[in-house]
Amino acid sequence: MALHVTTDFSLNLLLFTVTDLGEWKVSDSARPYWRFYCNDRSGAVVYYEKQKIELEPEKFYLIAPGTDFTSSLARPLKHLNCNFTISEDAGLMPAGVYSVNVPMELLVISRDRLGAFFNTAEILDPAIVWHMRALISYCLSEVAHLFRPRKIYLQIIEDVLAYIDKSINEGAVEGFSNSELAERCSLHRNSFTRLFRKETGSSPQGYIMQKRIARCCLLLHDNSLSIDQIAEITGFCDRYHFSREFKKQMGLAPVRFRNHL
Repeated sequence: MALHVTTDFSLNLLLFTVTDLGEWKVSDSARPYWRFYCNDRSGAVVYYEKQKIELEPEKFYLIAPGTDFTSSLARPLKHLNCNFTISEDAGLMPAGVYSVNVPMELLVISRDRLGAFFNTAEILDPAIVWHMRALISYCLSEVAHLFRPRKIYLQIIEDVLAYIDKSINEGAVEGFSNSELAERCSLHRNSFTRLFRKETGSSPQGYIMQKRIARCCLLLHDNSLSIDQIAEITGFCDRYHFSREFKKQMGLAPVRFRNHL
């Protein structure tokens, strides 16, 4: 039986380094690409969402895009890091730190073939690059069941857009922080904001501001409402903040907009 491959899960290596770590303090670490980690000995620790994850030398680790973590180091070690991206056709992976148990034979082969793995700086040898791609592909295959099809995320964004539109039109002014919206979608905040921008071309707060200003335009047709009242109704702290944001969006102040209706 022949199976035709209809999807290309292309893998693009961005950076490949082996580093002698004397200290390792990562912060503000959320990035739009994947990371592959492997160390020659224990001692490195990653902290993610109140979890303490000790990086063991017999395991490989994948850190998904948008994962915000910190790290520490108990003792010096050699650290292999590879940054990479994969095509969207593979689906989207929730933010997180994923450990992959490596069969002993694969670990032995890897350390033998990647002579630069822990011993030299000759890491641009084509054979090493191909082996690195194979290792990452193996690790991705081990966590493939955790990928969520892109169409699911498209529906999530459509649902949150509908929620924002309905809520603002009904006069809601709270519940729209990135963290609150991400929790509503069961996504990490960084993953949510990255996905939202990718699918809409705007940040969540940028989109919300557009919708708030659109509602303001409608309210300005009601001459019984003052500028201060409209600012309060739509959740602006005062008329000055409202006027500044309105002019950014519409190109003229609210009073002038009303006068030109």
